[in-house]
Amino acid sequence: MRRLMRAVMPAAGAILLAAGAAYCAETVRLHPYPQKFRTFYQVTNPRVPTEVKVAPGAPPQGEACCVARAGDGALWHGTRQGAVRIDNNASSLDRRQYFAGLRYLPDDEVLNLVADNARGIWVRTRTGVSHIELRAMTLGQKAEFFEKRIRERHDRYGLVASSRLETPGELASNQLEPSDNDGLWSAMYAAAECFRYAVTRSPQALASAK
Repeated sequence: MRRLMRAVMPAAGAILLAAGAAYCAETVRLHPYPQKFRTFYQVTNPRVPTEVKVAPGAPPQGEACCVARAGDGALWHGTRQGAVRIDNNASSLDRRQYFAGLRYLPDDEVLNLVADNARGIWVRTRTGVSHIELRAMTLGQKAEFFEKRIRERHDRYGLVASSRLETPGELASNQLEPSDNDGLWSAMYAAAECFRYAVTRSPQALASAK
């Protein structure tokens, strides 16, 4: 019986045979997609744009206190409970994005928003400044980003272990912690490296899988 499926293949129209069934695969081209990066600053840091440092005026009467349009056309809203990014041209899952908590902001009370010269935004809050960037990355670039993080902060005697920062935000304070999940994380990592080697023939992937 002939079945059709979509798969990532080196050439369109390739035929796979498995368990007596014929599969017709077509090429799926993956494009770079914006990934979020966040950097915290003190308000007095010279890297922070002057417009962001301007002291806010009267406190807002409602939830929304400021609005800014980024270079990609997205509209950012600052509120007492974080920031909201609205992009009606994005895919359905990314048309509304909410930014709050220490993952993105020093605190959730947004006082000022200033667009950067790309797709990102400078966010001033009550206690500091956050620069949120949207950088286009391929899956390969994103994988290498996390590979580097694992090598630097999660390698415990050859196993993938949990990492904890004794001082929030300071990578130098990283501490590895043993866990009964180390075997699971390591197995998932090894399997991923095996798949990576099968596709790329990367010597680094082969070494990591071992």
